[in-house]
Amino acid sequence: MRLNSTRLLIALSFAAIYIIWGSTYLAIRIGLEGFPPFFLAGSRFLMPGICLYLWLRLKGTAKPTDQQWWWAVLTGIIMLVGASGCLVWAEQRIPSAVAALLFTTVPLWMIVLEAVMQRSFHGGWRVTAGLVIGLAGVTVLVSPSSRELLGVDPFGAVVILFAAMCWSVGSLISRRVSLPPSPLMTVAIQMATAGIVLMAISGLSGEWSHFAAPWSLTTRPVAAVIYLAFVGAMVGLSAYTFLLRHVSAAAVSTYAFVNPVIAVFLGWLVAHEPMGPSVFISAGMIIAAVVLIQSTNWSRWEAVTRPIDQPESRVFSGLQQTQTSSVLQVGTSEPECRGVSAC
Repeated sequence: MRLNSTRLLIALSFAAIYIIWGSTYLAIRIGLEGFPPFFLAGSRFLMPGICLYLWLRLKGTAKPTDQQWWWAVLTGIIMLVGASGCLVWAEQRIPSAVAALLFTTVPLWMIVLEAVMQRSFHGGWRVTAGLVIGLAGVTVLVSPSSRELLGVDPFGAVVILFAAMCWSVGSLISRRVSLPPSPLMTVAIQMATAGIVLMAISGLSGEWSHFAAPWSLTTRPVAAVIYLAFVGAMVGLSAYTFLLRHVSAAAVSTYAFVNPVIAVFLGWLVAHEPMGPSVFISAGMIIAAVVLIQSTNWSRWEAVTRPIDQPESRVFSGLQQTQTSSVLQVGTSEPECRGVSAC
């Protein structure tokens, strides 16, 4: 009976990380109907981050050292302010489906930036092929014919690619610095920090002076913010950590391929975003590139079967996660997930 219950929870958890995280791009677009971009991004992270931090402290999770605090703050600013903040801002100018596909280029940035940092490239033919195919997919998506058909603003597309680069930089830094032993504590600090910084940017940029009166807001954007903050962040993160306890990291990583497909489908179904051959061609090319790049580590991953009573810091072994689209570290023998999740 317990085995059947576990299987049911595994199935529901996969559905959660596939559908919930894939739908966050559409939720951002809907949230922008009533909220300015930086306020929307800040409210998405502030309350979940504070609530998660307080819950961890109440249940006895150790307080980070000063050094761990500052590194968590820095990576949170780079990954959630630089990446997620730019992503939300850019969705004012480009469809959510296009945003999802462009942000899926995170693994490509990871490979390029790591090669630059190490002044060498050891990716092999699959990584090389993935980089070429992924670049070609982005080119198809932002080509003049696609921009005219899909309503893609070139500057918005550049901002999304910059956001993906920021996420990659933050991910690479997080692998090399001292973060809190508890990945959930790292996530809490990163989200709370990003929420505070994004709210400050919102105020300094004049968003508050143009903010609509609360009573004039419609249900759709308010529901979208609540969904992003508590369903996208808290439920998605809980499902992710549960899966890493019970299935292999390779199986969990499949959401990196499914999320952009869900985003494209929901953008067409709910928001009536334009579709065309270029969307399907670029989606296939970018997802194929991610598969090629991430497959380099699949042969080394082992199933995660951690009992519930083991330290939570081991839950994340084997997988480095990224914000509505993740990247699994390439070129290291023991990939490790530390910090922000794709929620």
